[in-house]
Amino acid sequence: MRAFFLASLLLATSASASIQEGVASPNLVAPIVDKNQIFDLAKLKGKVVMVHFWATWCPPCRKEIPELNKYFDQSSGKGLEIIGVSEDRKNDRFEVLKRIPEIKFPILLSADATQNGFGKQANLPLTVLIGRDGKVIKVFKSFIDEKIHRDLSEALELALAK
Repeated sequence: MRAFFLASLLLATSASASIQEGVASPNLVAPIVDKNQIFDLAKLKGKVVMVHFWATWCPPCRKEIPELNKYFDQSSGKGLEIIGVSEDRKNDRFEVLKRIPEIKFPILLSADATQNGFGKQANLPLTVLIGRDGKVIKVFKSFIDEKIHRDLSEALELALAK
């Protein structure tokens, strides 16, 4: 049991550690849950991208959705793309689909990804802000906290201005 716990902890840590600020973003390729389209992060170079990892069973994740919708409404016309990556299991697809009507941006299921350089994210919610150059600007563990929300807003504003 202890070995399993340590292995799980190591796996979760290594997945999160793969997202490094200031370097090229890992790629992500997966079908959009409610559309017949493939999302490919590499094709968004030249845009500012917010990749938001969440799950239906995560209360803080669900609490952040309205704020993400606001970012989408305010900044999508300025070059911002937001993509939600659900860390729910494949057999929980219906739970993800039930949330789609309240979400204004595309949603992927991590389990469906054909390429996921971000790895499985254990600590949710997690938001990765990627600049127009394809490099990770900042990783936010959550933005429910007012200071983190302010930091994300400032980083986003700076990224969109470039």
